[in-house]
Amino acid sequence: MDIFMPDINGVEAIQRLKKSYPDTPIIAISGGHTMAGRDCLELAKEKGADFAFRKPFKMADFVETIGGALA
Repeated sequence: MDIFMPDINGVEAIQRLKKSYPDTPIIAISGGHTMAGRDCLELAKEKGADFAFRKPFKMADFVETIGGALA
């Protein structure tokens, strides 16, 4: 999921998803912005994201991560 979305930020969404579905793998994606003075992807991983990608990323790496997450 992207960290910056219109109605809810990705970090909050990650927390909600992990609370309700703790075994669901989450991949956080961002262009590298900060939230509350911190790197948003580091914060996303602290809050439960299993993987993090900074845009732009290599599609092959992303596809490989998805495959691993679903295995």
